[in-house]
Amino acid sequence: MVPDAKCRRRDIIILLLSLVGAVALFIVIFVTFSFKHVEAQVQKEQKDNTGPDIKILQDGVEMKLSNPPFLKSGRIFVPLRDLSQLLDFRTDWDATHQIITVIGINHVVRVDPYSIQALVDGKSVRMDADPVIRGNSTYVPLQFFASAFGTPVTWDTYTKTVNINNQSKYLHAVHPDGTMFWVSKQNGTLYMRSAGMGAKLVTVGQIHLNTIEIDKGNMRVESLDPQGYDIEIAVSMKDMTDVVYNVRVLGGAIARETITIPSD
Repeated sequence: MVPDAKCRRRDIIILLLSLVGAVALFIVIFVTFSFKHVEAQVQKEQKDNTGPDIKILQDGVEMKLSNPPFLKSGRIFVPLRDLSQLLDFRTDWDATHQIITVIGINHVVRVDPYSIQALVDGKSVRMDADPVIRGNSTYVPLQFFASAFGTPVTWDTYTKTVNINNQSKYLHAVHPDGTMFWVSKQNGTLYMRSAGMGAKLVTVGQIHLNTIEIDKGNMRVESLDPQGYDIEIAVSMKDMTDVVYNVRVLGGAIARETITIPSD
């Protein structure tokens, strides 16, 4: 039996409706999947961008960084330069080799913003995650930073707080030419590190602090001539005495020092 024209038209219409339904179902599934994928990405981005909520406490005092830390893949990332300056480290940028050098009294750390490998005191160290570049800042995992510089750091998940216990044993000053000076709060030993990639820490000498531990203070340094520096160290002793030390450094050694105790 041959189907008549009416039956054929009906079958064609049913087929077309089926095809339209299948296409519509495909579109619905595709859009739904895409929406959920984007939603998941947004949630992930929100999770990875909780920086403004993260606090940094240094010895119990909240510190504000111009580039806030953030949480990414379960790790805290901190801005290398900002945190280094907070802890009185010097940061240099080598544009030719694309290397960031962070210098403290005890450690020199070199970071390539595009590599998971870093140099800590000349030894290759693998970070627990790749550095992240945001804007003009390079971020590194907090755990790496703490380990590289021996800085005690704890992370409080509930309050989203980074606690840095950094009661420095030194006063610190940097001359505009890049030369760095530190003086021990315990015994008055003065250290110097010249500017330059390979500069080593040098013990300049010992300032006569009479072994009285410094409580608070500040340093500033000025040029004397191409070979010398004048350093002023204003300190408060444990017995509440205010003292100003003027130290002249020539050829990497203490050439002269004077002590002034302000009168009431």
